[in-house]
Amino acid sequence: MTREQPTGPFAQTIYVAKSGRGSYSTIEQGLAAAALIAATGNRIEVKIAAGDYLENNPLTQPDYTSITTARHEVTRMLCLNAGPLDHGIIGGHDCEVTGLQVRDATGAGACGFLLPAGKTDWDLHDTQIRDCDIGWCSESTGIANFTIREPRVVGGTCTSIFKATAGGRMAVSDTFISGAVTATSAFLADGLTSVIRTQGGHIA
Repeated sequence: MTREQPTGPFAQTIYVAKSGRGSYSTIEQGLAAAALIAATGNRIEVKIAAGDYLENNPLTQPDYTSITTARHEVTRMLCLNAGPLDHGIIGGHDCEVTGLQVRDATGAGACGFLLPAGKTDWDLHDTQIRDCDIGWCSESTGIANFTIREPRVVGGTCTSIFKATAGGRMAVSDTFISGAVTATSAFLADGLTSVIRTQGGHIA
């Protein structure tokens, strides 16, 4: 049976705090709880307090969820696993991520943020990466609606900062790349139908 797409405001907010003041102390736990609720047809917010979270990546964002962080504070996801394709966050359908920094997805082909084939409508705002083999990557073909606004690369080494592969598509605006970053390529559209649309940006 096809589940109807949720509409309207969040049905529930799940709080994650390393200090123990939230319902959960890891991002993985918060997303797992959100998956159970979103499966009932509800839109869920996972709100993460500022801090450094060592996570058993890759983490998959459930469909119809939003990951939000504390404003004007840094929330970092530190990847525990650094093997090939050990991504940071794997996006779901009709999802959002705001303010999260992903670090140390350093394995070959590992992405800080990956929109996989078959998923669409992923909106990222003020997301950051450091020391990820690939920063942001799309494998979703057609009208993927993968929008990346104000992404920041704050340091470290990358093979590609933005990559669209196997027909993947993304739209990137107002990029900031620190002068401390070493990258083989900033934008890589790998494949005849892969598309990266860009607008604005700054290299420190």
